Amino acid sequence: MCLVCRELISVLKEYNIKRHYEFKHKVKYDSLYGQLREIEVNKLQKALTGEQTIFSKITTQNKAIISASVNVAMLIAKEGKPFTDAENVY
Repeated sequence: MCLVCRELISVLKEYNIKRHYEFKHKVKYDSLYGQLREIEVNKLQKALTGEQTIFSKITTQNKAIISASVNVAMLIAKEGKPFTDAENVY
C-alpha cells in the first residue's frame, strides 16, 4: 500500500513501486532529502497505523454487539416467547 495516497499496488515489485512513485508523487516528494525525507516517511507511517487501529477497534465493538444480540435471542428462544416480548430480557 502506498503511504501517500493509500492506493494498493497490485504486485510488489521494484518496477511497479518505482513507476507508481514517479507517476504520482515524484513532483511533491522528490525535493525531500536525508532527515526531512525520513521525518515525512515516519509521519505517513504513523498516520496509516492510526487509521488501521481505528478499524480494528470498530471490528472488536461489532463482535461484542453481535455476541450480545445472539445471547439475548437465545434467552428469548429458551423462554418460548415471541421476540416482541421485552419482559424476558433482564
